[in-house]
Amino acid sequence: AFFFGQDSRVLYASLHADLYPGTGAAAEAGPADAAATGRNVNVMWPDPTRYPAASDGDYRAALDVLLLPIMRAFDPALVLVSAGFDAAAGESFKLALSPA
Repeated sequence: AFFFGQDSRVLYASLHADLYPGTGAAAEAGPADAAATGRNVNVMWPDPTRYPAASDGDYRAALDVLLLPIMRAFDPALVLVSAGFDAAAGESFKLALSPA
């Protein structure tokens, strides 16, 4: 998101666990003085090593209720997806989402 922090033509969305302190907080929506404010959308789940892990339903709700409406309103010409595997069942972060 920092590469595009002040470019209003770019929407950055991330769903992730709170495993790296100081990054990806929901309040990080882009620089306050830039045209791109609000173009950085973070959904941060609680640390799964200390709290119950986010479920498939949690991710689905975040997509349906928050991210998809924002993305539809943005109306992108191109969508790039970076899919990490931290949420996969068996991964050490214990998010344990289903593989489907």
